[in-house]
Amino acid sequence: MLNRLRFVRQTVAVLMACGLIASLLPGFAAADPIEIHVAPTGDDAADGSRAKPVASLIGARDAVRRLRAAGKAGPVRVVVADGTYRFAEPLVLTPEDGGSAEAPVRYEAAPGAKPVFSGGRSIAGFKAVGEGVWAAQVPEVAAGRWYFEQLFVDGKRAVRAREPNRFWHYLERVEEEKLSAERGADGKRARAARQTVKLRADDAAILRALKPDELKDVNRLVYHKWDNPRRSIDRFAAPTSPLSPQAGA
Repeated sequence: MLNRLRFVRQTVAVLMACGLIASLLPGFAAADPIEIHVAPTGDDAADGSRAKPVASLIGARDAVRRLRAAGKAGPVRVVVADGTYRFAEPLVLTPEDGGSAEAPVRYEAAPGAKPVFSGGRSIAGFKAVGEGVWAAQVPEVAAGRWYFEQLFVDGKRAVRAREPNRFWHYLERVEEEKLSAERGADGKRARAARQTVKLRADDAAILRALKPDELKDVNRLVYHKWDNPRRSIDRFAAPTSPLSPQAGA
């Protein structure tokens, strides 16, 4: 009986020792994740530490790539602090940016944080110009370096100027010219086409007053039973009131 107790004690001691050794060996223990911190006040040239965060998700992605290039293949946590992050270009992730079951790459908000990612830009300097109209000068738009079709005021999407203000105009005729033999996603329609739309003379009056450089800011919105396509206008011929919207698949 005594020998049996000694055997049990020795076996337990050996198992405990093995467990201790296994916990000390890198191959047997789960490595702590490397943290890359992101903050609106950061700098994408920084190292991503808590003291020196990067400023964007793109900066965080690039920091992960640098870790992998340096041979650090362990798990990574990208921790995003509270605040608003402006995007000038989309975040592109490729297979090299992924992890594995043993070494995942996780992007997550910091505890209690609710970061906002926005591709919008702030426009300031609005002034009342009469009849309920407010205007602002945007040099980038005037120079052709930036273009936008949506405006949010106090967090709400503003209603664009439209004609008519109530109900809608009716189209007299629509002709479509195929510009490509390649089919679209539905396998039926051409991937690229040009539509020529004829309007009633009275409905086209507002377009006649526009200069060619103003026409590019006009969108044609058509209400179908199945979708509501919005197209810019390529050109407008006043005598017969046809307009050619830019179209594609």
